[in-house]
Amino acid sequence: MNSAAELVATRAGEIASLLRQQVVHVTDRLKVAFDAQAGALNTFTDRTGERIDRLSDALNRQTAMFAQSVENVLDRHGQALSRSLDTTKGRIDQFGAQLDEQAETVSGRLDDALTKHADAMVGLTTQTGEQVQEITLGLREQTQILAHATEKSGAHVAGVKTTVKLQVEELARIAEEVA
Repeated sequence: MNSAAELVATRAGEIASLLRQQVVHVTDRLKVAFDAQAGALNTFTDRTGERIDRLSDALNRQTAMFAQSVENVLDRHGQALSRSLDTTKGRIDQFGAQLDEQAETVSGRLDDALTKHADAMVGLTTQTGEQVQEITLGLREQTQILAHATEKSGAHVAGVKTTVKLQVEELARIAEEVA
């Protein structure tokens, strides 16, 4: 039994030794694989870091150029807006001056028209007053003429009445004599 046990123990020792060798070999291979993976990962990380650094630098340059472009565009637009506002202000000032001039012209024309109208009204009133005076004077003269004519007519009528009365008396007397 001893020999069987020794044989089993020897065999077990050999298997254990083989297993240890296999474990060491697998461990070495795993270590090599892990080291290779770690190296690849480090290389990848380094490259990725470099790429990120390059991309960051490129992004910073692009951002700076974009910021400068935006600033330039805003400056140009600001200058254009300033020129436009200056031009607009100048035009508004011109327009205001023209409006003032036109207002003065219209005001002067209106004053002239009102003055002419007032003068015409005064002239018409004066002329109408003179015409009324002439008509009144003419009516007075005609009234006096009529009054004089009426007096003359009255005197003439009285004369005619007297003449008629005398003729009637004369006729009456002649009729009495004839009768």
